[in-house]
Amino acid sequence: MDNAQKYDVSLWEIHETEDDCTLVIRTDNGRVFYCQISPTNFHRSPQLKEQYFKCLSLLRSREEPDEEGDFYLEDACDWLSRPFHLLITRLAPRALTKMGNARPTLAQYPFPPYFVCSLGAHDEALEANELVSQDHGWGRATICLGNNIMDDLDSWTRFYNPHEVDICYDNPADVLIKSPR
Repeated sequence: MDNAQKYDVSLWEIHETEDDCTLVIRTDNGRVFYCQISPTNFHRSPQLKEQYFKCLSLLRSREEPDEEGDFYLEDACDWLSRPFHLLITRLAPRALTKMGNARPTLAQYPFPPYFVCSLGAHDEALEANELVSQDHGWGRATICLGNNIMDDLDSWTRFYNPHEVDICYDNPADVLIKSPR
């Protein structure tokens, strides 16, 4: 059985004119990490800053490889998320703890526990840090579904009237107070 922590970059926010970005990393145990990266936090690190801008360019283009054609979007996401590995492992250890045969609830995906982090560099060494502030500027965690999934929704699931759906919450105090979205 593979007990390794699994995580991936699910979204990112970039600007056309600014050089910062925020990665949203989701883990296999229902945690979300909002990772803020700004080249202004890269001190005496020209090589790392150059690599960051290479990654930022790929995030902006969404697919096109760099000029040499050997560095792709997936490589950029890997390079940007790798420094957060130890932080993710420490703050969201192992897989989701389950009781018996319980499955994660609907509430665990749209309302995950989250952490806000930043990335900096000093003397060509990257360093990820958890921020005290829990303001990540994104509102609730975002779930993106492609149009083709929504177009074919009735082919892979049954539609229910709202009164037919039971919603599970981890915290009973949240029932009918927080929206399950």
